[in-house]
Amino acid sequence: MNTIPSVSIVMPVYNTESYVDIAIRSVIEQELQDFELLLINDGSTDGSLMKLKEWALKDERIHVFSQDNQGPSAARNRGILSAKGKYIYFLDSDDTIVPTTLTSCLSECEHYNLDFVFFDAISFGGSYSHITSYLRKGIINEDVKSGVEWFKEQLEKDCFRTPVWLNFIRLAHLKEQQLYFVPMLHEDEVFTPLLYCLSSRVGYIAEPFFQRRLRHNSIMTADYSLTNYDYYLQAADNLLKCSKKIEKDSAYLIKIHVVKMLNAATYRAHIFTFSDKIKIMQRIIPRWCFYIKITTLFKLFFK
Repeated sequence: MNTIPSVSIVMPVYNTESYVDIAIRSVIEQELQDFELLLINDGSTDGSLMKLKEWALKDERIHVFSQDNQGPSAARNRGILSAKGKYIYFLDSDDTIVPTTLTSCLSECEHYNLDFVFFDAISFGGSYSHITSYLRKGIINEDVKSGVEWFKEQLEKDCFRTPVWLNFIRLAHLKEQQLYFVPMLHEDEVFTPLLYCLSSRVGYIAEPFFQRRLRHNSIMTADYSLTNYDYYLQAADNLLKCSKKIEKDSAYLIKIHVVKMLNAATYRAHIFTFSDKIKIMQRIIPRWCFYIKITTLFKLFFK
């Protein structure tokens, strides 16, 4: 294998011993074999770390890092700092990618000299009332555009998706832009909009390379709560602060995204208790009342 691998796959791991073997195997079985897999054990208390060490003994491309539990943001940031590949991809430890993922993304990025390429995903393994669609084929077309152009088009067509596992990124680009994950829940809500705004050449592959596992106790599919809502407010605050440092057109798109994000988060809160809904209003009124529509607030209380 080359000293510098083509791709670094970063996988944060926290208490997923029942799924992590499948996730790792989906990487090992990639058509493209020129990769390194960085497994970041984030303070797991189950048998996950033992499984990671077993994989590392079997494959020299696999490297295990261990840290106290700090959340996926810190784990991903450690992966960025440790990665040696030309490109970087972030995969969660309970999900999988199809065998052609790395080959297709690498080819697209190299052929068109891209900062990153994004693609689609499908969900499996559960039934939930709120499931986001990650399929954009037929809504947008495969093309190469600036990140700002893609951001604008997807916002206009209501198909902008923030999960970082939809993006295959040139590592040097992340480091040049000093783009890292904010230590919070829903960190992708900050990272991905900024990635688009800071990228000049971006491609899209209309294929569901990523397979998202729905499980009740994962961060992505856990029951929605007031804590989740507060993290959306924190994400909005971080984005608006960052928007002051970027170009005017990009900053405007950030504000549109914040409006959409907060309205969606507030609408989902219609399942909350009345007392929690009052707490939401107490959070909204001082800072966010101009970002949330009257119709959304009506649905919050009367849906």
